[in-house]
Amino acid sequence: MSIAICIICYNRPDSLRRVFGSIERGCYDGDKVDLIVSIDYSGRDDVRNVADQLVWSHGDKRIVAYRHNLGLRSHVLKCGEFTKEYDGLIVLEDDVFVAPSFYLYARACVEKYSSDDRIAGVSLYSFGVNYHNMLPFVPLRSESDVYLMQNAQSWGQVWMTKQWSEFIDWYGNNNGDFHEMPHLPKSICSWKKSWLKYHTRYCIERDKFFVYPYVSLSTCFSDEGEHTAGASTMVQVPLLHGVKRDYRLSPSVCYDSFFENVNLADFLGFADPEELCVDIYGEKDDRQERRYWLTRKIADYRILHSYGLRLKPVEQNIFNEVSGTDVFLYDVSESSPNRIKHSPFGFEQYLYNDFLGIKKSSKILFGKILKRLRNR
Repeated sequence: MSIAICIICYNRPDSLRRVFGSIERGCYDGDKVDLIVSIDYSGRDDVRNVADQLVWSHGDKRIVAYRHNLGLRSHVLKCGEFTKEYDGLIVLEDDVFVAPSFYLYARACVEKYSSDDRIAGVSLYSFGVNYHNMLPFVPLRSESDVYLMQNAQSWGQVWMTKQWSEFIDWYGNNNGDFHEMPHLPKSICSWKKSWLKYHTRYCIERDKFFVYPYVSLSTCFSDEGEHTAGASTMVQVPLLHGVKRDYRLSPSVCYDSFFENVNLADFLGFADPEELCVDIYGEKDDRQERRYWLTRKIADYRILHSYGLRLKPVEQNIFNEVSGTDVFLYDVSESSPNRIKHSPFGFEQYLYNDFLGIKKSSKILFGKILKRLRNR
């Protein structure tokens, strides 16, 4: 089995030095791991000069420097062609930073999932926020070290030969711009220059998932650059410290592209999960017009059950049937005026533990993160 690392660069020499330092300190257990430094044309020589000086001790180093500007989307997709040479390709944009065990985790996942038709790729990064609304996200823990999510990744990811080839085949027929559709998160439809939105849409429409670690193996500095107005720590997450060699890769927890737990449909007794819209974060608004709707919104439909918000993460309140009036399961085929009120304990206060000034903090979070995410 062969795995390579590809660093995607443009015009940030210091970022290249930093990400290289993190991978050079990684643990490889003696494996030969090639390094590819791919540099888009910027009219400057400083990034190429840094790349030339890098001493890579774990395999061969290759520098690919383009003589005309590709742009981020084309550059990233061009790097995907290296999956034809390796079983797995660890892809790192230059403002990413990795934990020492990132390769060991990637290797275990490539061994496990390289032929799995359900899997579209592997994430090194673990979300700390739901990027659709910038509210905190905590995945439900299980006995496994990983969970599944229908979101592709750009802050540290692993592409595998078969899976990437299938995505590129799909992309060849679906690479035009697209607008809001009921089955897609609104946020990704607004990313005008993004490559990532296509990979995520592919996952949604082909019902495929990325493997995500509970403890992140990568984080992102969000350095100032072509699509980022200024450096930010908004998407920094805690990294796994030390060396971990053994990974339990038996995910039982699964999230859709809206950060909603898809296991809730089965728990609530729906033989057909397409009957239920799980919408606790409130980003779906039952736009697909499903009969049953699990939401925090108060609406004039028959309430089948209501839940409080006390346990964390949010779905634990459903699994444990916590009483309250914060989340409602509706049958939208039956109208029924509702005068019910939410519990005084609001959703933002529940998520943030009242530690932050919610209105001010949410406004700052949302404004800054949009600058980072709009053009991913």
